[in-house]
Amino acid sequence: MNLCCDHLYCQWADRSGRHADQLLSRTMTADRAEITAPLARRARAGRRAHTTSMRPHLQVLAYGSFRHAQGNQVAQAHFVQAYVRLLAQLGIPFEPSGMRVLDAIVGHLRLPHGHADINDPVLVHAQFAFWARNIWDVIRSVYHADPALIPDRRRLDQRAAELGGTPEMTSFTNDELGALAAAFGLYRTRSSVQLSATEIVDTYLVPAVVNAELGFQGEGTRFVRRPRTDGGDVHESRMLSHCGKSAQRYREGRPDVVNQIYRAVCARLDRATDVADPLASRYRDLVAAYNRCHPDATVARLHVPEDSFPDLRAGGDRG
Repeated sequence: MNLCCDHLYCQWADRSGRHADQLLSRTMTADRAEITAPLARRARAGRRAHTTSMRPHLQVLAYGSFRHAQGNQVAQAHFVQAYVRLLAQLGIPFEPSGMRVLDAIVGHLRLPHGHADINDPVLVHAQFAFWARNIWDVIRSVYHADPALIPDRRRLDQRAAELGGTPEMTSFTNDELGALAAAFGLYRTRSSVQLSATEIVDTYLVPAVVNAELGFQGEGTRFVRRPRTDGGDVHESRMLSHCGKSAQRYREGRPDVVNQIYRAVCARLDRATDVADPLASRYRDLVAAYNRCHPDATVARLHVPEDSFPDLRAGGDRG
C-alpha cells in the first residue's frame, strides 16, 4: 500500500533542541567530523536563526515532505520544488555531499506513531529512498539551473525498480508514476528555471494540496478518511493545522522555510474568490466537505488569512 504519510513530519524542525541534536547526530554519523559546534548550537536553539548549511534542510525534505504532501506524490514534487527554490533564494549554499547525507538520513527513518500499519519494510524503505533521490535531483536541478536533471518517467521507473519497488506497490503503480512524471515534467522545461517558490505554490502546490485534503473529507478514491491509528480526527484538515502553526511561529518571531511556504499558501487561498479562478470552486468544495464531516464545528475557511502573519522573513528576520 502507499505510504499515506499524513503524520510524517520533520521532528528536527518541530521538536525540542535536544531531539534535534539527536537527529543530527544519528543521521550524519558518516560525516560526524564535519558537523560543527555552531551547527549543533543552532539545532539546540530550535533554528532561531538562519543556518548557512543545507544539511538540516535535507532532514526536513527527506521526512517532512511526506507530511506536507499528505500521501500525494504530486503534491510532494511541488512542495520539494518550492522548498528548494526558497533555499536558493535565501542564499543557502549547495551541499556537494547531499546525496550521501540523504542516504544516511533514510537509513534511520521510520514511520511515526499513529501512522497506518505497513507490514512491508521493503516498501517503506523503497519509498523513503526513492524520494531521497528525487529530492537530490531537484536540488541539483535548481542550484545548477539545469531542468534536464529532473527525472522523467523512464528514470522514475528505473529508480523504483532499483530500490525494490514494484508495480504491485501502490506507490509505484503505472498511474502513480505517470502522475508523478507529469508533475516533474513541469520542471523539465527551460522556462521553469525562472519559476519562483511563490509561483510554484500558487500554480501547482495549493491545487494539489486542496485535492489531497478533499480526498480525506470523504471524496477520495484511495482513502476517504485519514488512515490514522492514534485516535485523532480522521477528517482533520492538515492544511489548516499547518497554516495555524506557521502563523503562530511568525508571531513568535521564529518562522522557518516550511512556515514561509504556508504563508504563501494562505495568501493564495485568500485570493481564491474569483468565480473565474478554478481553485476558488475547488476550495469551496473542500470547505463544504469539511463542514459535512464536522457538523458541530463548521468553519468559513481552512486557512489563516495572510494578514494574520507578521512581516517576518524565514528564520525570524524582519523584512
